[in-house]
Amino acid sequence: MSQDTHVIMEVGAWGGSVTLVGIKTSTGWRFACTTDESFFSFMDEFTPDQFRSTWNIAETWEDALALLDEYPWASLFPIRVHPEFAQRVWNAVAARIEARQTDGSAFHQDNLERWHKVCFDKPIRQIGLWDDA
Repeated sequence: MSQDTHVIMEVGAWGGSVTLVGIKTSTGWRFACTTDESFFSFMDEFTPDQFRSTWNIAETWEDALALLDEYPWASLFPIRVHPEFAQRVWNAVAARIEARQTDGSAFHQDNLERWHKVCFDKPIRQIGLWDDA
């Protein structure tokens, strides 16, 4: 990656990952979304390149989120988040998880906990966003 290209966010799941890359330009940020499911290339009839997506480009943050929303990214495991985008990523994750949460299950709280730790390097319970049960 060039010096002006940064991983904005990477999420993983069994068998692959979804990555949002940011390209810093003189006028702001452009974004690209890519997936890598090359884990499945162990199957003899496939090659690793068949499981890597092409890069889809977005000119705005909202368009970048639309690219990500083709996948259940907010429900996956966060691997890393660029510090400059931590609050934006957190806001997007919280909105998506809240929209999907209908039963108050522990999965949603645990998932939010993981995202908060990756975005801000501290657990939610330490800052009192909800009471410990």
